[in-house]
Amino acid sequence: MRLSPPPYLLLLSLLALGGCAAPGANDDDAASNDDDAASNDDDAADDDDDDTPDTTGPSVLSTSPADGDTGVYEDATVQFVFSEAMDTASVEAALDTAELGEVALSWNATGDTLTVTPATFLLYAEGTGGSPAAIDPVRYRVELEDSATDAAGNGILNGGAEVTFTTMKAMTNEHELHELMTGSGTAGGGVDSPEGTLHVGDNDNAEGIRGFVTMDLWFVSTTAVEVVEATLTARMYETAGLPWSLGDLILDHGIYEAFDNAAFNLQPLSEVGVFATDGDVALSIDVTSQVDDDVKNRQERDALSQYRLRFETINNEDGVADLVYLSRDAFVLEITYLAH
Repeated sequence: MRLSPPPYLLLLSLLALGGCAAPGANDDDAASNDDDAASNDDDAADDDDDDTPDTTGPSVLSTSPADGDTGVYEDATVQFVFSEAMDTASVEAALDTAELGEVALSWNATGDTLTVTPATFLLYAEGTGGSPAAIDPVRYRVELEDSATDAAGNGILNGGAEVTFTTMKAMTNEHELHELMTGSGTAGGGVDSPEGTLHVGDNDNAEGIRGFVTMDLWFVSTTAVEVVEATLTARMYETAGLPWSLGDLILDHGIYEAFDNAAFNLQPLSEVGVFATDGDVALSIDVTSQVDDDVKNRQERDALSQYRLRFETINNEDGVADLVYLSRDAFVLEITYLAH
């Protein structure tokens, strides 16, 4: 017969088991303690990094315009980009902008980019003719002295910075007719104009007559960048019949090769607008965008700027010639363009 252990021995055994830790528990606690210690070390290292003083001087990473740039536009600003946040007051005190006149200074949110905005447009050198190279450009200089510092008080490296640049040249010239490509024509072909004139309207056969004007652009320099102003002027010589019964005289911008049906009915590149109304004698119209387009396509268009003159109505079928006569020698195209 097997005897059971006394009750007090069972109680002692249970107490002993309850006091034993599960396998690996102590190791996990130790690892956790090690992680906490490592984290504390990292925090300490970060604190050490934050406390490291900034002893490196700033530099100018870039400027706009760049030093030595040419052909700068009149509305340009001057910008300095630094390698770090700057002491803005020290930079502004170290800045020489006298050649720009009155200016406004502004900074970006991080304090590493300064923009200098002149109160008035910069100047262009002005000349006449087709040779911008013969004209001296207007030069500007902006200097940043070496007294400028970063936010920590470190002096700027490389002795500061200097930006010297030149602006565009504005060239103005008058351009005359290309005689062989200027004339009048009906839907059936070219017609003679009275000597020294160009006529537009209809004839006594109820045929519409349109005028074709070609201006020569050969004297615009090949270095032209942009046409900023162009005006076509002409003069009314006389009228016959009732030309204004056909409406206003309209100017179209287009391309043609002869005074033929194709030119008479051409799809214009653009309708410039009303060139003359009843009673007008001295005629003038802005053709800036048209001439700029011609200059930018000068090779394909043989350096010509071409226009068609027409009334709103082709004819009024009254059996009478209704015409306006314009003086050929009064057609002048004045152009101002920008070049380097």
